[in-house]
Amino acid sequence: MNVNLLSLAAATAPAAKRVEQIRNAAAAGFDGVGLRVDIDPPNPGELREIASALADTGLVLLDIEVVRIGTHDEPTIRAIVDAVAALGPRHVLAISDLADEPATVDALGQLATWVRPAGATVVVEFMAFTHLRTITDALRVVEATGDDSIGVLVDPLHLQRSGGTPSQLDGIDTSRLPYVQLCDALLTPPAGGIDALIEEARHARLLPGVGELPLTELLRRVPSAPVSVEIHDDAARRRHAPAALAHLVAERTRAWLAANNQPSSTG
Repeated sequence: MNVNLLSLAAATAPAAKRVEQIRNAAAAGFDGVGLRVDIDPPNPGELREIASALADTGLVLLDIEVVRIGTHDEPTIRAIVDAVAALGPRHVLAISDLADEPATVDALGQLATWVRPAGATVVVEFMAFTHLRTITDALRVVEATGDDSIGVLVDPLHLQRSGGTPSQLDGIDTSRLPYVQLCDALLTPPAGGIDALIEEARHARLLPGVGELPLTELLRRVPSAPVSVEIHDDAARRRHAPAALAHLVAERTRAWLAANNQPSSTG
């Protein structure tokens, strides 16, 4: 696999302002960036500043997150859609907290319709602690929408913790896998059930190669997909300011990719 776009995920090195996060990602040598806009949605002035920073740095806005189906109210979703319209990301990340699967299908189809004029596509992420727990769940719901543009986001941690393996990507049309996330962890899940899985996912993700996940097996199954590096590491955040952490993550990720015959495009 040749990683042709390496993106800094929104949660990896969060900065005080989204514009600062964009500039940190560019200075660290990333090709793209992800932004979270459901918490404290940007006002029109900030949207203009974000658009200017993206233009100045030349970064790709790989994704905007996150629409929580079943949790977010309509004003929140509309604010996210407004940000998509203003910024034109490639993808909008969605997850489902809704037990009603037909309603989830309808909500995904509606969201796809709303963001399509901006050139964005909806990508659904599965997690062991949401109602779409496995890659099979996510694919079933996505296919039920009848919308070929809607994709599935594979995160190696969530794939492992949901009982999945990279081999499950075999046979999936790569158009359904528009980008992947990258992080590492131990193979054995933390003790403590669902609460421990949530804690790990939000606070203890490792840099590629530090853990034991089958990352190379995953990446070779998506040979041209952009990669979003999502390292939720509270210990690293305590040691490093956001700009320094972005540099560290970029350096270590590119070194791991090179060592594992996964060349990246820049850096």
